[in-house]
Amino acid sequence: MEKKKNILIEIKSFDEIVILASSLPIPFINIFKKGESENIAFVFFEIVPSNIPVIFYTKIIEPIKNKFVYFNRTTGKISFGDNISLEPNTLSIPIINVISHNLEME
Repeated sequence: MEKKKNILIEIKSFDEIVILASSLPIPFINIFKKGESENIAFVFFEIVPSNIPVIFYTKIIEPIKNKFVYFNRTTGKISFGDNISLEPNTLSIPIINVISHNLEME
């Protein structure tokens, strides 16, 4: 049986990753350090009939040191912090620092 490959979609910016993550039922953003200097932020969706992961990713220069990305659903403003935001209309999206994975990212 042939292994199903991931569908990789590179997008322009981290802001777009945040917008995509905000649309997930349980929003979160994965950060993976690839090599010494490359950081990759990604979210994934799964196409239900085929069970093939669709991975949206972008390369980021600086690692994100905060625990959450805040996305204001009214203004679209993106900011960072280490606690869950209590502001109305602001979604707190956890940042997950991935140490290893078996997703095909190439």
